[in-house]
Amino acid sequence: GDGTGAGASMAPAGEGHGSIRHQLTTGIFSSNPKFWESMSYLVFVAVFTWVVFNSQGEAAFMMVNDIFTALSSFEAITSIADWWTFHDKVFSAVVFPNTWYNGQDLDKQLLGNVNGKYALMGAVGLRQQRVKTDSCKIRDRFQSVTNLCLEDMSSSTEDRAPYGSPIGGSTLL
Repeated sequence: GDGTGAGASMAPAGEGHGSIRHQLTTGIFSSNPKFWESMSYLVFVAVFTWVVFNSQGEAAFMMVNDIFTALSSFEAITSIADWWTFHDKVFSAVVFPNTWYNGQDLDKQLLGNVNGKYALMGAVGLRQQRVKTDSCKIRDRFQSVTNLCLEDMSSSTEDRAPYGSPIGGSTLL
């Protein structure tokens, strides 16, 4: 004997039937369609994620920030008069501007752009949803601190009663 023992392989180390290299080249890489489908899917997800998060750059953040800043006075509305003031002076001017910051008229192709920068892809809609003021109960020990408790918005807590006085014979919901 040559000292290798009976039935021992004469192949160089790392290239026998039991080696990892042999299993990879003749096993999962060559005859496993599920492996290739999984790898293709992972590559697709990686490319898709990269495109989605890198295609907009700072534009998406800037759009949201500009609109949020312009409409920040919305939180100060406490009455119907405040709402109409906000609607006529702030909201309409932001959503449908017709002049530049310096008072010059916008070019016709820019009319209808939100905040003078972002083209609309559909109609602007505005609706109000309110939560019933009796949607939750205030514990006795907190009644001296606050008299208002509102649940999260849901179909069961939505207040559908008319809000304010009727305008033109109809009620506002």
